[in-house]
Amino acid sequence: MSVERPKRNLVTWVFFGTLALAGFIYVCLGLTPSSYGVVLAQLGAPEEGPILGTPRPIRSDEWAVITPLFQAAVRNGFREVNETSFYREDLRSVFPLPLKNWSLFFRPQLWAFFLTGAPTAYSIYFAFLICASLAGYHLLFRELGADELLAASTSVMVFFSGFIQFWGLWSLAGVPWLLLILLKPLAWWRKALLFAWLMPATALAHPYPPLIVDFALAALVLMLATRRDWFRSPGEIAAAAIGGIVTGCVVYAYFARLIPIMLNTVYPGHRIVPPGTVPGSVAASQIFPFLTVALSGYRELVGVNLCEIGTIGSFLPLLTLCLTRFRDLWHNRPVRIAVIILVSATVVMTLWQVAPVPRWMGRIFLFDIAGPERLFSAIGLLLTFASVLLWSNKLVALRPARILIFLLAGPVASLILKTRLFPLGLSGCKHDIAICCFVLGGCVVACCSRAAARGAVLLIIVTTINLFEFGRFNPLQPADPIFDVPETAGFDWLRQEEASTPGHIMLDAHFVGATLNGMGFRAVAHVLPAPQLAFFRKYFPAMNAAQFNLIFNRYAHIQLCGDPLPNAPLASGREADLIRLPMEVFAPVRNSRRLSLGGVQRQACLIPAGGAIERTTPQGAQLTIEGWAPWKGENATQGIRTLSSRALRVETLFTVPRPDIAESMNDYGYVKSGFRLRLSSMDGRPIRSEEISLIAGGTPQGDVRLGGRGCP
Repeated sequence: MSVERPKRNLVTWVFFGTLALAGFIYVCLGLTPSSYGVVLAQLGAPEEGPILGTPRPIRSDEWAVITPLFQAAVRNGFREVNETSFYREDLRSVFPLPLKNWSLFFRPQLWAFFLTGAPTAYSIYFAFLICASLAGYHLLFRELGADELLAASTSVMVFFSGFIQFWGLWSLAGVPWLLLILLKPLAWWRKALLFAWLMPATALAHPYPPLIVDFALAALVLMLATRRDWFRSPGEIAAAAIGGIVTGCVVYAYFARLIPIMLNTVYPGHRIVPPGTVPGSVAASQIFPFLTVALSGYRELVGVNLCEIGTIGSFLPLLTLCLTRFRDLWHNRPVRIAVIILVSATVVMTLWQVAPVPRWMGRIFLFDIAGPERLFSAIGLLLTFASVLLWSNKLVALRPARILIFLLAGPVASLILKTRLFPLGLSGCKHDIAICCFVLGGCVVACCSRAAARGAVLLIIVTTINLFEFGRFNPLQPADPIFDVPETAGFDWLRQEEASTPGHIMLDAHFVGATLNGMGFRAVAHVLPAPQLAFFRKYFPAMNAAQFNLIFNRYAHIQLCGDPLPNAPLASGREADLIRLPMEVFAPVRNSRRLSLGGVQRQACLIPAGGAIERTTPQGAQLTIEGWAPWKGENATQGIRTLSSRALRVETLFTVPRPDIAESMNDYGYVKSGFRLRLSSMDGRPIRSEEISLIAGGTPQGDVRLGGRGCP
């Protein structure tokens, strides 16, 4: 199906000019959409937070992972290995960080980091992606035949949708440009050159395979609906194939070390998600965009993570449905077929989300490699494409009766449905009521306007709703305090804590994700994009191999806690990216236990036995004793009393980590239960082990006789 491509006119240039001006002001003010204000408030500097808006704790993938890793990359001088990290992990991961390597050729959004200061560069990073995304969608919809106002409106609606804003998917800016190149009537070799750069650039900007698969499916459906001759053009197919091959080579070259590791992970490598796990009300939010969200505080209403209920939803599809002249559509065969293809694809994807359809469907289309909610991206785009085609081909009737139907079937029906499904009451739907009033006023204006202006009024209405309701979600956070952390009492305390620890290891259970490492600390609590199995095996050498693999072989947020054993609380869940580790395992040995000497005591027989003396090594007048006592943790209240009729002298008492004892006792609080004691005789004669008894103090059971000895 071919569509006449309208020429650019004043609205398009105004749209692009507004984007350029807004981007310039954004960078001059050094702004970002980051929710790092959550961390700044935790540090005791809430005044350094957003100048407008509220930090969103739910955006932890950004403020607790991506932004701290950007901080770490800057602190490391853009080297590939994170030298400031406790794990010294490779920073080449799924996160597009500014690193000094060849991948920068495909990452223009990061070039500013090597030309200016980090705060300005981070602001440019976001401004570049946001402006590129909006401009790309505008040009894409123009290529599909949309007039300038429709293109501007739909690009704003797509970008300011729940899916993009809740997930913060600015890095998907290359997607509309790829679709635009697919649709453009260019020479095949020119397309091949463009694809050879833009495809890998898009993949490296957001290397998340499930979303890449979804957008590829959306692209195929779009071409099948609007450019079926594309599939009969060897040149077009060759151009796309060349881009795909170059992308495959670039991605493999960059992730060659990481790919085999991630394919063998428990999560996400072996993740298989069944169909039918998305609530029907969430799927309905594609056309009722605020159905499952309490807009006053962006609170989810269906018991699902807010990000996972975000859709590329607006009132545009429902408005288009109410205005469509179906008889004319039926007689317009090319558009009818295109709309049927687009809608059919959305039905198939929606069925996978909400219904117990056969699993072979997911295997064919790769739907089952991630949560079904990721399909909201493809579904939303396809519905938007269908709407744009109907508007572009003048198949909508802008009569007052139809406009009234939209008011009732859209905002009013959404409000009624929301109050019926969720116990909000009218007080909890203030924003929804305001939307109804706003749309009512807009519909009155549209009905009173001349017919030629009604479409513009209605498009402005539905665009404004998305822009206001979803555009407020992410704050305007200055970048300066992100890279120049405020010197607060909280930050100074963290610095002292690290300095006071042997090895300068940060043991803190309050800051999550990679936030501590982003501030420059060698924190155990961190985010590991790839498993560090060899690293953790050193700390848990006695753990069962299968259990060890289940817990540690995953993309993970490492969190310190007081739990007795390592665990992945959601190991069988869809979001199984949390590993909780006992803090005691990583606390450095301080050798703080006391050793005292005493004579033989008859009452030692009354002390219960515990622990063990496992090895004694005589060497001249010295005796080395190795074993363990049921000590929990390590502190100065613990110690060993040596009872003997001989005159002895204490040489050394060292704490020895014993993960094997911790495993046998199912509690890593006992990981420092081992000891190595060295004694020497005052008379210079050898010491026999039978001549001494050891009493361990400070255990949870009180004093215990080690090895059962202690009676004269």
